Amino acid sequence: MEKRKVPTSPDGAARKAAASPGFFTGADGRPIPKAVVIIGAAVCVLAPVIQFLPDAWLPLFVLPGFMREKAALPVALIFVSMPLIMIALVITKLLELRGAAKWSIAEGRIVASAVEARHAPHVGGPSIVQNLASIAYEFTVAGELHRGRRINLDEIQDPSAIEATLARYPVGARVKVYYDPKDPESCVLERGLPKGLRMGCLAALAFLVLLCAVVYAVNANFDWLEAALPVRANAPVAIFAGLVGIFTLLLFALARRSAKAFASWPRASGKVVMSTVESYRQSVGRNPSTVYAPVVEYAYQVRGQEYRSRQITLDSRTGGLRSFAEKAAARYPVGMTVELRYDPSNPSRAALRVGRAAEWVVLAVTLVAFAIAVSASRIFG
Repeated sequence: MEKRKVPTSPDGAARKAAASPGFFTGADGRPIPKAVVIIGAAVCVLAPVIQFLPDAWLPLFVLPGFMREKAALPVALIFVSMPLIMIALVITKLLELRGAAKWSIAEGRIVASAVEARHAPHVGGPSIVQNLASIAYEFTVAGELHRGRRINLDEIQDPSAIEATLARYPVGARVKVYYDPKDPESCVLERGLPKGLRMGCLAALAFLVLLCAVVYAVNANFDWLEAALPVRANAPVAIFAGLVGIFTLLLFALARRSAKAFASWPRASGKVVMSTVESYRQSVGRNPSTVYAPVVEYAYQVRGQEYRSRQITLDSRTGGLRSFAEKAAARYPVGMTVELRYDPSNPSRAALRVGRAAEWVVLAVTLVAFAIAVSASRIFG
């Protein structure tokens, strides 16, 4: 006797995504790896506790150079925790991949394939919109019909791969579905990690390790750097300002490169679908304040797919007083037709204009930082 199919149920990932974010879950509702929670909690607990440790215990923790004071120890903890968190994420993902290798296989069918705009909260700023490849598929296990939406084991989609993903999984296509036999609602279409993800993780980890190594090298050789400067020099200020100048100079170079690329991007017409003002809390020192930001969302089409963006100025968000935000949003009323430019290699990235003011602000900060470094070093007397 044939088993009767029961109503379709959402897969585990989709059900979790519908849930509200919690203390141990991300914005998409998926649980944060326990190792990351433990490392983060340890840093949050140790950072203030260190301030109350007896001075006799400091040699156990203090690094040379900048880290001679208790106040600098929390900074050291944060730098150490960054590569540890990255390592924990990589290990968690590799363990998940190893477990998925034992999952069962069922034949499924693609029932939905389109670009979906998802809105998500953003820490320290207004909410954002993300364009994702929304793929839905159905498959049967023991006579019961299930629906899945998760494409692979990665938690973050590559925006530049949206069109390729949709072309790979058109509506009606027959596909293999990999599912956990203990819980068929945990399922994916691709059991391996996405191409380039491992290299991306390794590159990010290498960058964090390099960053920590540079900080430690400067810190460990602080005495040598201090001795190399004139006697009247303020070594900590000179070194710190010099590092800030180098960092902001790199930011300026990247901004100039983005602006040049923006000028060559294709043009498209879009329609404003949302124009409002959002507020968020921002802390400057110990004085939190409310910041208001214009939120202008517009829809546009590229090669038959609809995308959405909230980028008024390329790769930047502006915020300030309510009057400023309301005036900025009022320039783009709902229903207005706007002209935009989009990245041909990643159509989900678009903007109405490129901001020149921010570039020169960064350059000004760079010049000020180098000026402080030179002044504090007393090189010219």
